[in-house]
Amino acid sequence: MQKLVGLGICAKETKTLKEGGYYHAYSGIDIESFKMETEKRVKELEDSFHRLLKKFEEDIGKVISSFYQR
Repeated sequence: MQKLVGLGICAKETKTLKEGGYYHAYSGIDIESFKMETEKRVKELEDSFHRLLKKFEEDIGKVISSFYQR
């Protein structure tokens, strides 16, 4: 459950008992929030992937150009 809370898929609330002690109550987020959060994370992953791909292409280009300059 902690991983789901960390991912923002559910919420955790601490409740106290009259007799003493406490417990945790978990609840899921609404579907629209889940959809928006998922789309945001996918966009972040896509952006990261494209940055890595561009860096890889630049590095390969440098290696190839240095090979032909010899």
